Amino acid sequence: MRSVLAAGAALVAGLPLAWADNCAKGSNIFTGNAYCQETKGITYTNFGGQGTYDEVTSADATTGQCEFGSKSYNGNFAPLDNQVSIHLRGPLKLKQMAVYLPGAASKDKKVKRRPSAHHRRHDHQKFHEHNKEIREIQDRAVGDVVTAVIDGKTVTWKNDYAGPGGAQPTPAAGSGSGSGSPVQNKVAAPGSASASSSSSPDTPDADDGPIIPGDWHRVAYYNSDSGVQQGLTLMGNKGANECSGSWGPFGNSLSYVNSDGTSCASTPQKLEKDNYLPTDREIAFFSDKKCSGDSCGYVRDDVPNYHGWEGEEKAFFFEFQMPDDGKTDMGANIAPNMPSIWLLNAAIPRMQQYGNCSCWATGCGEFDLFEVLHPEDNQKGKAKSTIHRAMSNSAGDSDYFARPFDKSIKMAAVMRGSSQTAHINILDDSTDFGENIVQNAIEGICKLFENSGSTFPMSS
Repeated sequence: MRSVLAAGAALVAGLPLAWADNCAKGSNIFTGNAYCQETKGITYTNFGGQGTYDEVTSADATTGQCEFGSKSYNGNFAPLDNQVSIHLRGPLKLKQMAVYLPGAASKDKKVKRRPSAHHRRHDHQKFHEHNKEIREIQDRAVGDVVTAVIDGKTVTWKNDYAGPGGAQPTPAAGSGSGSGSPVQNKVAAPGSASASSSSSPDTPDADDGPIIPGDWHRVAYYNSDSGVQQGLTLMGNKGANECSGSWGPFGNSLSYVNSDGTSCASTPQKLEKDNYLPTDREIAFFSDKKCSGDSCGYVRDDVPNYHGWEGEEKAFFFEFQMPDDGKTDMGANIAPNMPSIWLLNAAIPRMQQYGNCSCWATGCGEFDLFEVLHPEDNQKGKAKSTIHRAMSNSAGDSDYFARPFDKSIKMAAVMRGSSQTAHINILDDSTDFGENIVQNAIEGICKLFENSGSTFPMSS
């Protein structure tokens, strides 16, 4: 997140006029930011791109010299198909967070399962039975009500997936929210009862079940109520100058932070239960896989470095609240009462999140999912979304989400390289962040508000 408060109005000016937002119903501009109508879903289309950005190849902490080399990208979700990290700014309470990757994308770690001895004997049979269930589901006619038993769980939904390239039905009125929301039935995932386990996904387990092709698997998870933190490393910009010596002109680096996210720590910590991140405080989450060799490109050698989540298909689920703390003082480098949730190309914070020695300025990628841009009364209740790539190919939707002041909400951000789309949708309160989500459910999440939400095409 960079403090470019006029981005909304500036970025929209050069884009085509064929997007389906709600600006025809009226709009306002406050402090340079355009606000049209409240929405519960934003879809970015035409997401893929090609180009180059300047990646850091070396840095000298004595002289302050930072060297760059040109890096090319080309793909259906480029450049954000690279590793990304998760970033949060207060005032914010994080209740739950989950990261999902499809099928073989989680090849380096199996999803934790603890089947009985009987189930272990029949794993191979169960694998084929599960695939048969998925095939039968996908063979149903569009509009049919489907009831299936998957991993011992009965799941019911209305089939709205016609296969790749298939025609999709028009959702019935009101299908995007409330008890009729498809996500309510489809995301309740097999194995979710084991979410309270505190074991690490990295821990080998001879009883791990098979990874089912077509499913999306939870590879990282945080739950405030149960205290579970799996597959995640809690970090922040507290290193170097602030708590572990100096790295000269490059300033604070990543470091571990304590359980409330406000100061540095010497070892990895869990984000505390009933957490509250104060105004202007920021934390970051990376995976629990350390960088090694050149697996993360050039990194600062004085701090811990971890992988983010890569690939052109990935999903991030959040349950959060953003209380109003009443602060308005826009002092130097202060973002009062301006909470935010965003993703960064993980190379940025691993080098220098706030400064010039990173690839940010040349467009390696940032995705602001839910960001309050100003503490004034006419804006503090509105959260925008913006994508930062090369400035000629950056954009921000002018519709906005309602900030959850008094109660938590659930939100999914789903990146689909296969369709070159990104979807940010508010979910039903009953949505369960289970261990597995079938492909059909992901499709349903992406289409929750396809008729009533906002659609924004990226410039090519």
